[in-house]
Amino acid sequence: MSGDLETPNAERRTPNGGNAGRWAPHLARRPRGQAKEAILAAAAERFASAGFAATSIGDIAGAAQVGKGTVYQHWENKEDLLLDCCLRHLQQAQQRVEAAAGGGAAEGDPVAALKRVVTEALLAASGGDGAQQRLFHDLQQALGARPDSLADARARLRELYAAWEGVVAFVHRSGRARGVFRVLPGEAQVPRLFTALVDGFAWQRAFRHDADPARTAAELAAAFVATLC
Repeated sequence: MSGDLETPNAERRTPNGGNAGRWAPHLARRPRGQAKEAILAAAAERFASAGFAATSIGDIAGAAQVGKGTVYQHWENKEDLLLDCCLRHLQQAQQRVEAAAGGGAAEGDPVAALKRVVTEALLAASGGDGAQQRLFHDLQQALGARPDSLADARARLRELYAAWEGVVAFVHRSGRARGVFRVLPGEAQVPRLFTALVDGFAWQRAFRHDADPARTAAELAAAFVATLC
């Protein structure tokens, strides 16, 4: 068996016809970065659909069309893989948050830009759809008995929250400089107020099942921005 391929399905033959082990024709070699991304995508889908406990590394490897050895080259255990799936979701959301701020802050409409930024952050932090919510719930459960790993996960999530706050602060300052947003007492705390809104929405999603989460997020974002105008 090679270092990054499993061989579960068929016999592999040497050029002279000898048996060199077993191989799986569907496990095509691919660049390391592509393999890692394929594993993350497959893991996120499997964890969300079947749940963390019911999903094995073998299930993920099969869905990603790589060998289990390839998975273990990138992650020591299933918990670390789940953490990276959650972080991947938030990092993709960060890209959307930054894109939502682009242009609207410096050249266009800061009010519309801030509404878009807050809406994207609300949806991302609340887990988006039910499948994403399950990922974050399972992560908390999986790391519950590993306080060091849980602390590390929270630190990494705080870094992403800080990045979101930076975007909000940038758009807010841009609007303030142009007279769009009014002067508020303690306005340096606007990014923190934003985080409180995001945390509250994420927490409420666990027991308040909005029929249209995107609409609710947009309405909350509009209410938040209205307090600044």
